[in-house]
Amino acid sequence: MTGIRSNNKQEDTSRTKYESNHKKKKTWPSRIQAICAVLIVGITGFYTYYARQQVIETRNAIYQAQRAFVFAKGLSGMANVWNGKIREYILWADIENIGNTPATDGRAWISTKILPIADNREPNFVPAGQEQSPGILSPHSPVKSMFEVIPLATMIEVWQHKTKIYVWTRVEYRDIFRPEILHWHEQCAMVMLIRDPKTLVRRGEPSSLVFRSYGPQNTAG
Repeated sequence: MTGIRSNNKQEDTSRTKYESNHKKKKTWPSRIQAICAVLIVGITGFYTYYARQQVIETRNAIYQAQRAFVFAKGLSGMANVWNGKIREYILWADIENIGNTPATDGRAWISTKILPIADNREPNFVPAGQEQSPGILSPHSPVKSMFEVIPLATMIEVWQHKTKIYVWTRVEYRDIFRPEILHWHEQCAMVMLIRDPKTLVRRGEPSSLVFRSYGPQNTAG
């Protein structure tokens, strides 16, 4: 009787192990399916995000390629001659929209500050005074800013290293794609001379004026 019971116990144990292993084998496919489903969801989400980013980048690239870009393309100046003598100097900036679409709400300023040569104050400028409002700036159509007039006597003081002159321009505008954004470009320079400002310049010779970029007010946005 003891031997028979022992054999029955062994059979029960073997059956239990078999059933346990059989259940594990049945659960593995389900686990693999669940893992695959999670991977598919993750991959789909990644490609959806990637595609969305590509669309955003494409839109931004088109926007940057087509929007208006307005800049003051450096500073210019010339002597105003009366009766064969230089009376004063005139300064201005050439403004141009180098973009491919019109700029709207265009405004521009030009201003100067004259300080003693020993004065170390920063020439901080703000939009004030006379304002030029060209309104719409067509692509690749340059315009001139308003003019700043510097008396000859002041230019002589610059030549004698008694005075320094700073000139500043600022342009503000909007583009037609994102009119809520205000764009700008500003530049600041110190006026320099390469010859006595009383000297008349012959045809073909360079201007007596040189502009040297100065300070932090040379920005765009």
